[in-house]
Amino acid sequence: MKSAGAALNTSDTVHGIRSFPTVKRYDAPMGKRTSLIIEPDLLAEAEQLLDTKGPTATVREALHRAVRQVHFERLAQWEFPDDFLEQLKRMREPRKFDFE
Repeated sequence: MKSAGAALNTSDTVHGIRSFPTVKRYDAPMGKRTSLIIEPDLLAEAEQLLDTKGPTATVREALHRAVRQVHFERLAQWEFPDDFLEQLKRMREPRKFDFE
């Protein structure tokens, strides 16, 4: 039986001889399959807050938001020189080059 995400591959050959069709799994990028125990009430609340449907979409969105939050927290800890905004403005100004 062919599973979801599988595609029949009929072009396989072995030593120039066509072999039996094989099933190529996961043509689309997929992540790790795993089992989780999630409290139904917590999942329902997360789905509502994150505007997602189903456990996979909810867990994926929650993980993306958690990673993003940690990156922002780390960025907030960076120390910049006092004149950083002025330096940044100068770096963004168009430059004129004289190649002659």
